[in-house]
Amino acid sequence: MNYKIKPSSDTFKTHMLFPTMVATVDNTTIPQQDHLTVLNSEYVVESKYGRFPTTRNKYILDTVPTLKAWIQSQIDRYATNVMGSGKLRFTQSWAIKHENMPQAIFNHTHANSIISGSYYIDAPSGSEALTFMKPASVGGPIIDYEKNYRDKPWLYNQMKFGAYTGRLILFPSNIEHGVMGFQEMKQRRCVLAFNTWFDGPIGTDEGLTRLE
Repeated sequence: MNYKIKPSSDTFKTHMLFPTMVATVDNTTIPQQDHLTVLNSEYVVESKYGRFPTTRNKYILDTVPTLKAWIQSQIDRYATNVMGSGKLRFTQSWAIKHENMPQAIFNHTHANSIISGSYYIDAPSGSEALTFMKPASVGGPIIDYEKNYRDKPWLYNQMKFGAYTGRLILFPSNIEHGVMGFQEMKQRRCVLAFNTWFDGPIGTDEGLTRLE
């Protein structure tokens, strides 16, 4: 006779609910020519973006086909494995340079986008990380005592992801993020950013969820 053994009453499990999923991928075969194309593009300072130079071309990925294809393959993985959705396509893309200036980008989100990304064209040692902020609606620990939750990232008020040449970071477009590099850096830091949207219709007629 088979018996099912009931777990001990003191079995303790933790389950992460409703997480924000951020993905990092390090490119092992960096397309050097594509990186040079981005670095040598025309950059302008536009007041609405801050005082850092931004590419005049706001569809910069169209100029670097090898890099664009690699990033698309990683977005496809994110869409399938994290979102359980169909294919996403690029909408706009641009690059930002910091050189001889503080590596600061104000906290912001990306409107009219599903998944956004940062790909580091040039990130020498000392490059500032990308910082994500916890949404206020999520809440935090009842007792603000660091050693109680330093190994529990789901309680952090912010999370940093290091910047390295060839690193891609993918994240939901509505999560607040920024760069907190307030000290001037002499070396060049260049990041390519982009937004995405669904490629073609989503949902079904039967489920009354179809969107064109």
